[in-house]
Amino acid sequence: MSAEPGAAVPPVPSVLSLRTADLDEARWAIAETFYASRIDQLSRDDDLGACFDVVRFGAVTVGEVGFAAELRLRFGELGAYHVDVPLSGSIQWRQGAREPRTTTPDRAGVFQPDGVTTIDRWSGGCRLLAVKIRTTDLEQHLQHLLGRPVRTPVRFAPDLDVSRGPGLGWARLVRTAVRDIQDAGELMRQPLVAAPLQEALLSGLLLAADHPHREELTQPSAPAAPPTARRPSSARWTPSRGSRSIPSTPPSWPPSHGSARGGSRRGSAGTSACRRWPICATYG
Repeated sequence: MSAEPGAAVPPVPSVLSLRTADLDEARWAIAETFYASRIDQLSRDDDLGACFDVVRFGAVTVGEVGFAAELRLRFGELGAYHVDVPLSGSIQWRQGAREPRTTTPDRAGVFQPDGVTTIDRWSGGCRLLAVKIRTTDLEQHLQHLLGRPVRTPVRFAPDLDVSRGPGLGWARLVRTAVRDIQDAGELMRQPLVAAPLQEALLSGLLLAADHPHREELTQPSAPAAPPTARRPSSARWTPSRGSRSIPSTPPSWPPSHGSARGGSRRGSAGTSACRRWPICATYG
């Protein structure tokens, strides 16, 4: 998010890229970038084929994660808001006492910070975009946009349509960030780019996903009323000294040219520092 006056300079984004067939290395990569987990490989005859391209900037971690093998992953409570957008394949997951869900390339999965989380089936060959958002940063960003306190956590609907509309635009933004890492680009590693990108990802999710405050966010801000010029009750016209002629009657009061209507402009909270990862070589 863009820093407010006096806020710390946004941290340099941290990047991790890894290819591995080793299950322990895959567990380490998930714990280092997202959450500690237990991973069970369900298809023993298949190569694990794990791949990670992940970048963290401030409160947001985004990346592409893929496995060639079919898996089950078990987590505790995530402690962060999280979105999975499959690029291929699907995942079947559940969180807390909520009903099981299936996430596909057309319908992303939105996870809450609370509730024990399990991916019962990660289909073989599934690749997905994963987005982790620090809880306090998203909640403070929402409060700043609304201009008032909100009850937390923010209760998102578990599904997000990414086949069209705002959901598709938001998923494309995530994909752009990941592609820059995979192409060995430098743009997303620059704080001047990472800070506004973080703000766009937070605002975009709050506008695209369904939650109790979405309708209020999508309502246009009320424009400020233009000032009204009033003619004085008694005006006296006094010619300046040195005028060549003095009009017999004072000119009419100058008409108001109006003013541009302006709306409120909302900013965001500052970012905080994060741990820097080494850039990893290809494994396996």
